[in-house]
Amino acid sequence: MTISAFQCLLFAALCVLVASDIKVILDNAKVIAKGTFSNKLYYISKPPVASFAQAKNWCAANGAGYPVEIESLEEFAFLESLVKPNSGLRVFIAGTDANKDGTWVSQRTGAQLNVFDWSFGEPNNNERQEDCLELIADRAGRLNDIPCNNPNGVFSALCEKELF
Repeated sequence: MTISAFQCLLFAALCVLVASDIKVILDNAKVIAKGTFSNKLYYISKPPVASFAQAKNWCAANGAGYPVEIESLEEFAFLESLVKPNSGLRVFIAGTDANKDGTWVSQRTGAQLNVFDWSFGEPNNNERQEDCLELIADRAGRLNDIPCNNPNGVFSALCEKELF
């Protein structure tokens, strides 16, 4: 079987297109950890954020991503490995039940979220003010509901960016 010059050029053009699609500029000095899973890049902010809005803005300004939206158990297991146990990390991720308590949706897409590994006693909507999600490194069961604006907490943003 021979490959024509046209097929070679077509393949080369496709490679260039894909390669240009996966360029992500990320300042490693601003990131605690990063990794890839499936077709996405995941990264955690080093600078603290005090609200989901700040996390969203940080992800967009650093790597052109958005807060993580957990879509599968496999992705969740990968994220748990990225947010290292005993690291003390607390990270904002996508998810809100502000419109209907107990019904968690993505702030970006509005899609219902279905993958959860709640910490013991969570979600508890403490003082009816916990409408956002965090992933916690040092708990069995990693998810917790928290206020979307939490100026007293020290949180990072866990971001994702589609590579292609």
